[in-house]
Amino acid sequence: MRGTGEIGVGLIRGFGLRSGAMATTYNSQQQNLIVLGTDDRDMAVAANTLARTGGGFVVVERGEVRGLLELPLFGLLSDRSYEHVVSTLRRLNVVLAEMGCHLPAPFHTLGFMGLPVDIGTLKISPRGLVDVWQSSIVPPTVG
Repeated sequence: MRGTGEIGVGLIRGFGLRSGAMATTYNSQQQNLIVLGTDDRDMAVAANTLARTGGGFVVVERGEVRGLLELPLFGLLSDRSYEHVVSTLRRLNVVLAEMGCHLPAPFHTLGFMGLPVDIGTLKISPRGLVDVWQSSIVPPTVG
């Protein structure tokens, strides 16, 4: 969350969202805001919510924040109790499941999508879509 203004765009499949958006700043080493969604307005609400609160995890549907876990310490850590963090994250995962996402840890999966290291093949960065094995930017289209 350095405020560089850089924006990387890519397509992600496998999250299963049928509606809404999710966003996170939980992306160690990079601290970038990562937003995934099916609706531009919901994605904007999610991004603006985390920018306003200093980071965390958020779920938005039909323009409304359905759940928020604030991580105001560098966008990675909470100043609340362990119990609050765990229960809120569980509620967010339930809301995402209602929206079609059945990944066991959707926010952590999304966070790793923005971490261009040797786990996986393609990642999203402020410079665009990155092939981590070739250390190169690739176009978000095929063919």
